[in-house]
Amino acid sequence: MTLDKYIRYPKTVHQTVVEIRKILNDYWTGLLPEEEAKEYIRHYAKKGLLLSDGGKSINPTLRNQLGKKKINLINEFLGNYQLTFVEKLR
Repeated sequence: MTLDKYIRYPKTVHQTVVEIRKILNDYWTGLLPEEEAKEYIRHYAKKGLLLSDGGKSINPTLRNQLGKKKINLINEFLGNYQLTFVEKLR
């Protein structure tokens, strides 16, 4: 995995949104293999940068700024990563 392409520990929520967008866009364009994209998303979840409410849902600010398609892909990537993970899209 190329660690210098994406910031692993974003400083702000906005910076987290920017990094997640880059990761997912690179995945969709074929620049980032699926396993690496999943690893980054799981890293953000594990470090508390992605999930809120005790790991049960995606941070509302991130959810609003990322949009439905990206949130659906994040849910796919996380899969059973968090057993209590439940996300309802509006």
